[in-house]
Amino acid sequence: MNELVDKAFINVCFICDEEQWIVRFNGQNIDIESVKDTVGDVIIEGDIESLRLLLQGEDFLISMKKRGELGVSGQLKDLLLLESLLYLSKNFR
Repeated sequence: MNELVDKAFINVCFICDEEQWIVRFNGQNIDIESVKDTVGDVIIEGDIESLRLLLQGEDFLISMKKRGELGVSGQLKDLLLLESLLYLSKNFR
């Protein structure tokens, strides 16, 4: 997992209702801040329950996108990296 995290440089914008948050994965560091503009390598939009399932590693990003539970945009390599980070991190909680 450390090798994956060390190489993770990605900005993810989460949108839920009227709120937008950017999560910056920068190697070993993760920064989170509220933003007004929708910017990021990956943009994910959904309701609170869908985002909770995703962020807690209980469901998969690509599957949720296919089922229409989340609006997702970004390059496939970034989506797969984010999905890996979220899924693997559930083992460390």
